[in-house]
Amino acid sequence: MTTTDPQRLDPAAIPARLAPTGLQIEAAFSLPHGWLLAFATADSPFEEVLHILLADPAGQVRATRRLGGAYTPGILSDVRALAADRFAFRFPATTPWHLAVRPPQTGWRGWLGRPLLRLTRA
Repeated sequence: MTTTDPQRLDPAAIPARLAPTGLQIEAAFSLPHGWLLAFATADSPFEEVLHILLADPAGQVRATRRLGGAYTPGILSDVRALAADRFAFRFPATTPWHLAVRPPQTGWRGWLGRPLLRLTRA
């Protein structure tokens, strides 16, 4: 990996305020320019939902995606960075997904565009 590639972080080091109440951060990555990507679950035996959160350098969540539903045996596994803006994971445990991440670009007037989290089945 190069210095611009995402760095995996210890989930315990992520501020609790990043995830909504009741969610547990399972995996997290530091992205270029201070952005943060986190994967969080509610860890409920009846309804497992994966929350993917993209936070800006100030710690404000700017984009989210959700996977799962009622009676889904949601086990997050095999979370890894494929490139600076691409990730792979399984949720539930046997379903592979790819995630493309695009924080907004900076311009002379500040942030341009909206952040993007795009999910596709692998």
